[in-house]
Amino acid sequence: MSVLLESEQLKTEAKVLLDNSKTSVVVPFVYDTNDFQQEKLLKEDWEISSFKDSKNLFDHVNHLIPSQESYYNGTIGRRFQLKETSREKYDLPTNKSQKMYLITKKGEEFSFKIERVYLFLFETEVGFLVYDIEHTSSNIDTIVLTNYQLKHLHHLYSGELLHQKEYFLKKQNGEGVSLSPEGDWRTMSSITIQLLQDITVKNYFSSLNGEPETGLVFNFILMDEGFRFEDKMHEKLSRNLFNLRRSFKESYKPSPLEFDLDNNPQILQLFQNSYWGVSLEGLSNIAYLTGDSVTDEFFRNYQDKLVAYFYIYLLALHQRYGFIHLNAMASELPKESTFEQGSKGKVTVPELRKKN
Repeated sequence: MSVLLESEQLKTEAKVLLDNSKTSVVVPFVYDTNDFQQEKLLKEDWEISSFKDSKNLFDHVNHLIPSQESYYNGTIGRRFQLKETSREKYDLPTNKSQKMYLITKKGEEFSFKIERVYLFLFETEVGFLVYDIEHTSSNIDTIVLTNYQLKHLHHLYSGELLHQKEYFLKKQNGEGVSLSPEGDWRTMSSITIQLLQDITVKNYFSSLNGEPETGLVFNFILMDEGFRFEDKMHEKLSRNLFNLRRSFKESYKPSPLEFDLDNNPQILQLFQNSYWGVSLEGLSNIAYLTGDSVTDEFFRNYQDKLVAYFYIYLLALHQRYGFIHLNAMASELPKESTFEQGSKGKVTVPELRKKN
């Protein structure tokens, strides 16, 4: 088949292959390790995560957050998974196949599924609550907008977050009818607070009135083969990669340098058809099928490698937020505190600051 004929056959709107893609929303926080009781957590609604060790990582890296109950030398944290039977208790749909619907005051509607919920707790007092999200639309523009709403845990424009049954009930009652007073609307922020109620959370790294405000979004988006034949394919690729790695929407107008696939240090092209984008708001990988059966099979079965990539991403996030938390604790040291400096003897906090 000629390339020209092939491109004509594939010249339809490119779709995201949802079964081969992944989105996770990460909420970082600080918790009280002295008040944490793992036995209580496991007794009730959580279990040790079945998150398998990656064959692509050294054992000592896998053992930093082991998937088994036992500890290893060098273990720095634990990971847990919310039990399926406990979802409803925390205002989640009863099973992962049920959709959630977000309806904004502007009349926009977004739907998604929460497949799993993970909890990562580190000995540094840093923790991450992770929502594994399954998108329900194969349109990449819709996914960009949905991620934008999910990142803002309170949902902009006062979004009403509904379970599947509630959504259909609202439709029956009429578009303008709310199922509860606006101040009581469910949000991803309120769900997060409920999920962490058995842990003494000291603070969220991004918060509004003491409640979690924004999360970070990790994406792997696999486009079908039609994507490579789209008009201005590289322009669309760079725009979507920017929006996804930051969870921004189309109305944001950044510098043209943000779209430079070749010279932007935030962009890494590892394969001809695969681009990574990194930012302080998240991490995203966009890939597309090529028509080569061997290459396409590799990307259709990318999930095992994604587990390793996401794990490394969490370890990197822990380093960042661990240092931020350490800096915050250091800033609260009383001025009269003293520290030994070898042969120089004791020095006070103000003296340390002058020297540094």
